[in-house]
Amino acid sequence: MTDNLPDKLYECTCEVVVVHKGNALVSMQNGRMSFCSSTVSQGKNLQCGDKVQINARLVPQGIVLEKVPYLSRAIWFLEETVPVLLFPRMLEPLAQDELSIYSASTKILMKMIPTEMEKFLGNTDYESLGSLLAMQGIIEEIPLEKKPTMETNTSASSTESETTVKEKKSKKKRRKKKETKKKDKGKKDKKKKKEKKNKDEKKAKK
Repeated sequence: MTDNLPDKLYECTCEVVVVHKGNALVSMQNGRMSFCSSTVSQGKNLQCGDKVQINARLVPQGIVLEKVPYLSRAIWFLEETVPVLLFPRMLEPLAQDELSIYSASTKILMKMIPTEMEKFLGNTDYESLGSLLAMQGIIEEIPLEKKPTMETNTSASSTESETTVKEKKSKKKRRKKKETKKKDKGKKDKKKKKEKKNKDEKKAKK
């Protein structure tokens, strides 16, 4: 499985494909991967898609997982200078605790690697998606564009809402006036009836 692979990798350029609890898997140009423990990546805050370089050692037969034959001993970003002090670490054989973490964590990380479809659906770079679809013969080679967002006319809607409020206020005032007139009329009628009654009573006494 790993017979034809070099025992050590120096300054190998990779891309981070998955990160979980500080542990990460990085992919090399040949499609193989290397495991990077949270101890090695400490302080790096790795994110999927980061371009990095690694120093790594080949995992022994009997422990190695087919797609992840390497275990990173050092990792740094492309824009960083190569950390020279980390090279002596490459001479040390892989410790048992490193291999135990590799075995347990790599299996978890492998299950978390996004599929090609998930990458496709999560890609917001519509121009690159257009090229990808064209290569697969799905569409003609025309860059896709993001769907334009509907522009809401805020000034018009605010004017409409103001007009509605004014109309409601005006209706309320008219309703109040009518109610007040009714009450006043009722009072007057009542007063007139009372006055008439008093007059009738006086006449009757006479």
